[in-house]
Amino acid sequence: MSTSFEVERDGKSTDRLWDTVFEDVQLPQQSYPNAPLSANNPMRRAPSAALRRESGGDAPLRPEGFGLHLARDVIDKGGRADIDISGPEFNFVRSIRVYDVEWRQYIRHSESGDQHCQTPKRKVRLGSYGLQGEFSWQNMSVTSATAVPWLGFSTRDNGVCDHAGSFRGVGVEWRDNDGNHGYEVVRY
Repeated sequence: MSTSFEVERDGKSTDRLWDTVFEDVQLPQQSYPNAPLSANNPMRRAPSAALRRESGGDAPLRPEGFGLHLARDVIDKGGRADIDISGPEFNFVRSIRVYDVEWRQYIRHSESGDQHCQTPKRKVRLGSYGLQGEFSWQNMSVTSATAVPWLGFSTRDNGVCDHAGSFRGVGVEWRDNDGNHGYEVVRY
């Protein structure tokens, strides 16, 4: 769930992104003819949308790396946003759960005819977000993962292996601001 502030340095990609975002939006022209965007200028902290340069307008061009500078204003040295998301309005962030499952268990027959349970893949973990949006993984049991019905991960007890089966995939579930449940599973 990371993002990047880096863009291609061809000089056109930033304008193309702005044009795409505001394609159907009629924005008023903004003009700051005597206010260059220096470090001491209060307009440096103005909302990005207010500083968009429309064709034919006389708003100044955004300086190189303008978006990155705005983002750095709210990001600390550890790369974390310097905002408080502990309130209930951000519960949707803490509702996100990521299931990472790489499981394979099967019966293997030896040359002497003995049966052994083999488990060559055994990664089952749950990722979640903390109070301030910090992400962490914790191992979870196979039984807990198979109890999540939408994940589509099931095993069976075949007498030799208690959790025989195979699954490789990632599942993400969440609740939006209205409390609606959603999920997505990608098997690979």
